[in-house]
Amino acid sequence: MYGKEIKRSSLTLSMMGMPQNWRPALIWVLRVNFVFLAIDLLLLLFLSIFLKVTVFTLVEDGFFSLILLLDSGIILLIGGLIAMSSSIFPSKVREHVLHSDEKWSLEKHKKSEKKANLYILAGILLFLESLVSGFIL
Repeated sequence: MYGKEIKRSSLTLSMMGMPQNWRPALIWVLRVNFVFLAIDLLLLLFLSIFLKVTVFTLVEDGFFSLILLLDSGIILLIGGLIAMSSSIFPSKVREHVLHSDEKWSLEKHKKSEKKANLYILAGILLFLESLVSGFIL
């Protein structure tokens, strides 16, 4: 009796799209976040040299949170484009207009949605960092 309940609950979680192993996805999101933070800090450094002000002045004026907000918007747009590119409408457009032999499939759609979820999660994390840096600094 308990075995069936456990099996049913794991089936329900897998049907909802929960990843079986979330650790690689989390590590990927944190790596992307680290790369964007490093690029933003270098950009802030070059901007402070160009404007002949200190980095702390730019951070206090809100440039760092603005750059993070811009990054989060770009990543969220990329995630949305990845999710939309495998939906049925763009697939039918490619099929009829570009005469592509590639047909729409649910498996490809789910794979691209999983990829898009990672980008969206990274964008949300950068957006939250932008809010925190804007209010705290």
